[in-house]
Amino acid sequence: MIVFTDAASINGEELLKGMAHILGNTVIAGGLASTKNFLDTFVIFEDKIIQNGAVAVALNSDTLRVRHDCALGWQAIGR
Repeated sequence: MIVFTDAASINGEELLKGMAHILGNTVIAGGLASTKNFLDTFVIFEDKIIQNGAVAVALNSDTLRVRHDCALGWQAIGR
């Protein structure tokens, strides 16, 4: 599961504890969306900007294949 939350209204540690309690051994990845001072935080869902909340996606399939890769030379996109 991939989860992103705003940093102002969500306690990330408590969220992960609660999700782990419910989801058991599900691998959870993601992060907090924030500026350096934790002001004006937000997450984006479809065409909406959410000021307070979380977004998540679960990857669940019998045919799901996972591989790792290393990408260097990252470039900024968007704002």
